[in-house]
Amino acid sequence: MTPLPRDDRSAAPLSPPWLRLALPLSWLYALVVTLRATLYRRGIFRTRRLDVPVVSVGNLTAGGTGKTPVVEHLARTAARAGLRPVVISRGYGRKGRSHLIRVRGSDGAVANTVADATTMGDEPLWLAARNPQIPVYIGANRHAAGRFAEAVDAPGLVLLDDAYQHLAIARDLNLLLVDAELGLCGGRVLPAGLLREPRSAIGRADAVAITKANHGDPGSLAAQLDEYLSPGTPVFRFEYVADRLIRLDRQEERSPQELAGRRVSLICAIARPQGFVVSVEALGAGVDRVWVRPDHDPYAPSTIDEIDQMMGSPHASEMAWLTTEKDAVKLRERLPAPERLWVLAMAVRPDAEWETFFGEFIRRTASDN
Repeated sequence: MTPLPRDDRSAAPLSPPWLRLALPLSWLYALVVTLRATLYRRGIFRTRRLDVPVVSVGNLTAGGTGKTPVVEHLARTAARAGLRPVVISRGYGRKGRSHLIRVRGSDGAVANTVADATTMGDEPLWLAARNPQIPVYIGANRHAAGRFAEAVDAPGLVLLDDAYQHLAIARDLNLLLVDAELGLCGGRVLPAGLLREPRSAIGRADAVAITKANHGDPGSLAAQLDEYLSPGTPVFRFEYVADRLIRLDRQEERSPQELAGRRVSLICAIARPQGFVVSVEALGAGVDRVWVRPDHDPYAPSTIDEIDQMMGSPHASEMAWLTTEKDAVKLRERLPAPERLWVLAMAVRPDAEWETFFGEFIRRTASDN
């Protein structure tokens, strides 16, 4: 592992020589993805519909906008309303991607797979751990996963995780997330920038959520989005706030406010480690160092040993080491002394307008089923 510099490398612009090399590839990439979207819009590529309402949650940027926490929030909201939601994910980074996996708690309807990040991917595993009563399906063919979910669970709502570019499934609500810290990344698409599609793709959204609104300038970003949105498309603000501190072995839980005035070190394998730093520092803690692995890193045994040695004695200062929930699902039950590591659990806090908007969507959905 290597220390993360104080600047956020994932959002850093390319140097001029590399930019000159990447721009032609970026233009070609933009042309290809725009053509693909056009073929879907005109019906040349087939978009198939499931028998139940579908909500897609996704973004334009590569990594780190808080998609999975938003999906988790929507799933809980729908479950409280009695809609019986299921979540479908591609399980990015997992092995055996051709396999269709269903994970749920101990209801016994279908035998659960072994819940590990290797077979599931870290984000679906985190979703399943957060709400074991809500089935999570992982499969490369998300339409097939949706059909299987309809047969097994008879859901009232299907939530597609990271599916803004997955145009093969029709959706009843297409929710685009835009990170307030990243913004629109100067309009550059991969590989010269961080956008998966040109900014014109914003127009496909039925609604937009500015995520991490408390860490950026949502008003300025909303004005930029307005140039590309269809008239009347609503824009909401979702804050990203610290919720709980949980010891890795789940034997103790504390308030995040207890970090105020402490010196801590961070361990993570996420797309934008600097966002983790910002969240910790916002609680009044001082960050001494950040040790990072690539996003979705599986934490090989050698890496676990390295972390164990780095963290030092089991009697080291309490709450001196923090990690994220996404990392915790890969570290739990693997560290020799888990009491040394604490997990900062974050929560999504939408504005009141979103709660009204999504509540009305749920009521319409429920009345149609």
